[in-house]
Amino acid sequence: MVKKKKTLNQLEYEKALKNLKRRIKAAEKRGFRFDKSEILPSEKPKRITKKRIESIKKLNIYYQKGTTYLNDDTGKVVSGKVGQAIERKARAKKAAQTRKARKEQKQQKTPLPIDTKEYTPTYSAIASVENKLDEIINVENWQYLHKRITGGENSAIKLKEIFQRTKQAYANANALNDFEKYLEKNAEAINNALDVVMYASKQEELRDYNGSYSKLAMIFNGGEIPTQQDMIRSD
Repeated sequence: MVKKKKTLNQLEYEKALKNLKRRIKAAEKRGFRFDKSEILPSEKPKRITKKRIESIKKLNIYYQKGTTYLNDDTGKVVSGKVGQAIERKARAKKAAQTRKARKEQKQQKTPLPIDTKEYTPTYSAIASVENKLDEIINVENWQYLHKRITGGENSAIKLKEIFQRTKQAYANANALNDFEKYLEKNAEAINNALDVVMYASKQEELRDYNGSYSKLAMIFNGGEIPTQQDMIRSD
């Protein structure tokens, strides 16, 4: 019997559902708990539409009924919505601490030729990505693919090199603010891909890992650097 070929919508649906399960798994490792019967479909729909696929892709798992979060600082269990706010606040605080530490470090050294003193955002998407990459790089557990498949060298090191190179290009053009906006625009794709690269551990997850790694490399290497002429026109 010839196996029926899947439609593009069916393949896209399976991919979106797999990514949703991966997002849940990554969040569970950070202290979230979910009522999966409220999030995951009980059975495969007979008819798969683009609208249904998009609803899975855009689903905010933290706002769903039954979602909770264990706050390690207080020991209390709160709603998923509050838990997401706590995580965002913690990331912003860590980013601010990183900026402060770097500023103090620069003051002790010879000033860099790049003038970034005027750029002081209240929340830094740049620092947030750098912190997450550092977190992945510092993991020494061989169970994770980002450590295991490279024979010991953490593969996130290469991602950070790409990221820093692009950041430097924007800085050279005095356009770090544009880099911030570029990262914020791609924040959801970046965070989802970073979660995959961070937590993928099984061999059957290798394809998703490679896809997410390639997506991050493309995003980190992307974005059009404005020329000096463009900046003059924008003034």
